[in-house]
Amino acid sequence: MAEPMLSAAEAALVNELKTPGRALLKTAVSQLLMEKVLRLEQIDRRNWIGRQSKVQCFRIADPVAAARAPGYAQPLIGLIGASVAAKPDTGGNIEDFAKRAKQAFGQDFGKFRASVLDALAARGLVEMRAEKVLWLFPTKTPYLTAAGMSMKEALLTRLDDAEQRLPALIGSRPTEAAALIAGLGAMVLLLPNWRDQLPQLGTALRAAGVNHDTMPTSYDSFDDTAITTLGDSLDTLDSFDSGFDSASDSGSGGDGGDSGGDGGSGGD
Repeated sequence: MAEPMLSAAEAALVNELKTPGRALLKTAVSQLLMEKVLRLEQIDRRNWIGRQSKVQCFRIADPVAAARAPGYAQPLIGLIGASVAAKPDTGGNIEDFAKRAKQAFGQDFGKFRASVLDALAARGLVEMRAEKVLWLFPTKTPYLTAAGMSMKEALLTRLDDAEQRLPALIGSRPTEAAALIAGLGAMVLLLPNWRDQLPQLGTALRAAGVNHDTMPTSYDSFDDTAITTLGDSLDTLDSFDSGFDSASDSGSGGDGGDSGGDGGSGGD
């Protein structure tokens, strides 16, 4: 099944073609943080009157993994690299990243959404149909192809199954819950309550004395580092979410509207 190869941003767009560019960009950066491609460092910064404050700054944690990131994510990594190059000490801060992202992708980050749509279209999951708004203005609207509809159904099945089973598994069979989350990989970002459930799972695993060496052989594919990585990323993701929302809500940057229209959900 090809569905596990979808990135979190791609999966979010397959799940709902009207997902806005801003949400997709946050999901893409969250995956890069979660997988330790990027990291956030707390840096001391002084303003022009000498007052000190702490800021969260992006750093590229794994250049090799960064080079393998999806094509649509490469501009995000490039923006961080450019920001750090401009100011090695405090460059890459979330505020500067948000400003650069708006300049690159438009006020609503529509160009980023279009790049994720292009990635899905290249895989045959989305097609762009020429339509007219008010029977006059030409536009292109994304629709899921038959393969895209099949992918969406498989994705929803996995997410629904995880959402239904995780609460009970965490309390009664944490090893199965861990295997389920590890199997989802980045898709865990699409679960509505994953930030609450992950600390509960970590507590349950520690209480049961479970680690990679003591996992049952039926869970050979379980990677306990995936659970640890996700847990360690919670504070980082919270910092990014709040910082990015605050920075991107202020000021302005670029135009670059949301190409691709509102998006339909029909198959081919």
